[in-house]
Amino acid sequence: MPITLRIRTKDGMERLQTEPNIPLQALRQQIAAQFGIPLEQQLLSRSEQTGPVAKKGAAFGPAEEGGALSALGLANGTMLFLDYQLERENQAQYVEKDPFKTLVTNGELRQQGKEQWRLSEFLDYRGSKEFVLQAPPEPRVKYVEVDPGATQALINYMIGGGFLCKRIGYLYGKWVEAAEGEPGVQVHAIFEPKQDSTADEIVLVDDAELEARLDKLAAMMGLTRVGVIFAHPAREYVFSVNELLLASRQHARAVQLDPAKGGQFIVMKARPVLESETDIDGVATIEAYQVTDQCVELATREEPGFAQSKTDPRVAKTPADCVFVVEKKEQRKATVEHFVSRIFDVNRPFQSFLGTGFAIENRPTDPQGSHSMSTYLRARRAKNQPFLQMIGDLHFLLFLSTLLDMSTDMPILASKIVAQDAADLDGFQMMINCYAGLD
Repeated sequence: MPITLRIRTKDGMERLQTEPNIPLQALRQQIAAQFGIPLEQQLLSRSEQTGPVAKKGAAFGPAEEGGALSALGLANGTMLFLDYQLERENQAQYVEKDPFKTLVTNGELRQQGKEQWRLSEFLDYRGSKEFVLQAPPEPRVKYVEVDPGATQALINYMIGGGFLCKRIGYLYGKWVEAAEGEPGVQVHAIFEPKQDSTADEIVLVDDAELEARLDKLAAMMGLTRVGVIFAHPAREYVFSVNELLLASRQHARAVQLDPAKGGQFIVMKARPVLESETDIDGVATIEAYQVTDQCVELATREEPGFAQSKTDPRVAKTPADCVFVVEKKEQRKATVEHFVSRIFDVNRPFQSFLGTGFAIENRPTDPQGSHSMSTYLRARRAKNQPFLQMIGDLHFLLFLSTLLDMSTDMPILASKIVAQDAADLDGFQMMINCYAGLD
């Protein structure tokens, strides 16, 4: 009575019907004829059932070539492993249960139209759905220099609101390098995009025109977006998953704009000091981090590799057909600590060529306008502040860009501020005072 052997190859599982009394050598010839694999390439091995999945065992030796299959212990349903170098197609003509049918019955595999799988396809697909998580690597950036006026303006605003609502800011500065060659980031200013954030979530409101104008103005002064900062209410965890997803998209944008330096993109946070943190002075503190490359890759896929858990903002959860692998164990959930690295050196003294003091855009409590412009300039006059120093504020310059020509006037002002060159600014001073209603 014929028997059916299962043959596991690099191209998948195949079946071969044969007679139990033929010698092994005849089986090899049958494999050569049916599968197209030359005898000299065939390495045929037994299977070992040491667990729930059969593994490749010892190869058949020359002394066994003349032995009948039944005498060698081969029966109906026996699995053999067949290795070869030849590139070929799986010859199986049977319909085998799809290994992912139960998992994604109406999902990706069905959309692909796959009813049979080559082993290599199966492993490639499965590999794309397994995310091995390890301890986060050391951050690329070794230190962060922050203009204290920029962060203090954000912290003061948050303190004024009792740190009851989240807020996001975009960090504008430079990629720098210390004398010893360590890569770092300088933060010169913080732009707060239009947002309707709550205590639980950052909610951005699209304002493409303003952000495009900001990027042009920043470039005129040699600055670029080097990071984001999240200000948030008191809590025990470092980041929410949704914050990391947002930061990762910003990180990917930086890499796209500057492949050489964009990977140094940072994530900062401004938060209240907890009652238990007796070793930290003050009521608020600043910390710096980097998201990992793996976090950026998973977050920016067409279908992200994880989302925030509905019950815990600290927990990332994979789609139904994906898993994290943590310490060799498959699991659907993982905490955010796998996705961020801490930057501890954030206290180096640094003073930007830009100042602070003008009303910050997109704050409902202190809107920008002609009144805020005149109030700002009068206050600076009262302190006998030089005109160049008055206008050297990113928020003031961004407001001025709605009044002055972006292609002719603003590049001149920006270059003067960077060079700290106060010459030939009388015309600009008269025009700006006129807009502000000042003599």
